[in-house]
Amino acid sequence: MHNICMWITRKYEKTLKSIFSQFPTVVLTGARQVGKTALVRRVFPSAQYISLDIPSVAAQAENNPESSSG
Repeated sequence: MHNICMWITRKYEKTLKSIFSQFPTVVLTGARQVGKTALVRRVFPSAQYISLDIPSVAAQAENNPESSSG
């Protein structure tokens, strides 16, 4: 069996790049399992991101938003 990786270009890739060029931080929200993480990793392969799916990370972001860990 072959491991085939296919990417479908998303409508908002250019918009996401444009917004990121204007703001140092971008929040991408949406329904579960629609490809948000895949999109960010594809458009910004070297960028750092924080997932708030882990309750302890979400709580830390809410209680101490200036913290750089995550």
